[in-house]
Amino acid sequence: KHYESDLTYNGGDVDSQQRITAQVEGERWYWTTFEPQRVRSFNIYIYGLETTGGNTSVNLKFHGVTTGAHHLTLDINGNSAGEIIFNGRVDYSTSLDVDNSILIEGKNVFSITNAVPSGSLDMVYLDWMEVVYPRKYQAHEDNLAFSLPENNGTKYIINGFKNNDIEVFDITNRKRITNTQISPDGSNYSVSFEDSRPDDGRIYYVAAEDGFLLPAAVDKVEFENLRNTDNAVDYLIITHKKFQSFANSLAEYRAEKNNYLTMAADVEHIYD
Repeated sequence: KHYESDLTYNGGDVDSQQRITAQVEGERWYWTTFEPQRVRSFNIYIYGLETTGGNTSVNLKFHGVTTGAHHLTLDINGNSAGEIIFNGRVDYSTSLDVDNSILIEGKNVFSITNAVPSGSLDMVYLDWMEVVYPRKYQAHEDNLAFSLPENNGTKYIINGFKNNDIEVFDITNRKRITNTQISPDGSNYSVSFEDSRPDDGRIYYVAAEDGFLLPAAVDKVEFENLRNTDNAVDYLIITHKKFQSFANSLAEYRAEKNNYLTMAADVEHIYD
C-alpha cells in the first residue's frame, strides 16, 4: 500500500532555485521534514497479514536538502527495521526487507529517526512510503482488492465477509463476474470464483453490501458558459470555490481601478 501526503512545499534547496523555481525538478511537494535527531511516527494499518511465508518490503523515497551524508533509521513497533544512508541534494529511493514477525494485525507504528548528531547541518524530506506484505485472501470491512501477475485459471477463495450479498468485479476489464459461489464460513461468509481468461495483471474487487464505498456528497453544479464569446474579459482569475469570495473582491477591484472586464472562474467549472 502506498502512503503519501503533500504537506510540505520545497521551493528549492539553494537560493538560485528559490528565485527560479523551474530549476527545481519533480513535483516539489513532500510529506514531512527530518532535522538532526528528529523522530516522526506514522500509523500504518496492516490487515490479513500472512505470517507463514515471505517478508515485507518497506519502500521509501527521500530528498536530501543539504549536502553531506544523511543517516536515518526505521523502527517498527519498537523494533529496529533498518537504516537509510545516502549523500547530497538528491532524490533517494530505497527498499528495506522486514521480518514479518515484528508486524502485527491492525495498527503498526513506523518511526523514522534522523540519526545525524544534534547540532549538525542536515535536513531530509520524506516523499512517500510503500508497504508491500504477503496478504491472505481475507476481506477487511467487507471488501478486498487484489491482483496477481498472471492468470491461469486459478480458483480464488476470499473469506471474512460479514454478509452474504457478495459481488466480484474485474476492474481491469470493467466486468462483473457472475460465476461465483457464496458459502457460510463460521460466523462469516466466503466467496469463490474462477476466471480463466488469459490476460495478465488483472485487478479484482470483491465486496459485500457494506464494503462498497459511497460518495460523501452529490451536489448539483450550475455551470457557467465559459465558451461563450460574450464572456471575453481583460482580467481572468482562476480560483477554487473556497477562495471565491476573495477572487470576486479582486475582480471588483481591478474592474474599478483599471476599468477592466473581469471574471473569477471556478477551476472545477473549467475541468468539467
